Amino acid sequence: MPEITLQAEKDNFGILMNFVDDFAKKMGFISSSLYRINLAAEELIINVINHAYPQGKGHITLVCEEVTVPQRGIKLQISDNGTPFDPLAKVDPDINQAIEDRPIGGLGIHLVKKTANEIFYRRENDTNILTIVFYLDCKQD
Repeated sequence: MPEITLQAEKDNFGILMNFVDDFAKKMGFISSSLYRINLAAEELIINVINHAYPQGKGHITLVCEEVTVPQRGIKLQISDNGTPFDPLAKVDPDINQAIEDRPIGGLGIHLVKKTANEIFYRRENDTNILTIVFYLDCKQD
């Protein structure tokens, strides 16, 4: 399964996104499905780049894998050795609250949780490991 590890810095954002996008495209998924995958990957990669290593530099690793059970899809695993952070433990924002009354942040993780078919977090050997799965339709647009 394809894997890439780079410094978690903004200069590598495009390379990381292309890694995910290229893998999903090779699987033949339609543009609406690619949009969902890329949107979630963008949010999660940016979160690692901006927040995982407040005291200095660190790495981010992406692993892409095709899944076929219970149906065809893509599994994306994002890991870092930064500050422990379980995004699934974060309370979802009240999207019905007036924008000016909402606290800043939290909408990106909420979006990922709503668009992914499955999402898992674990902390293992000082590593944050977040896995998202999308089951996709392979029909052409």
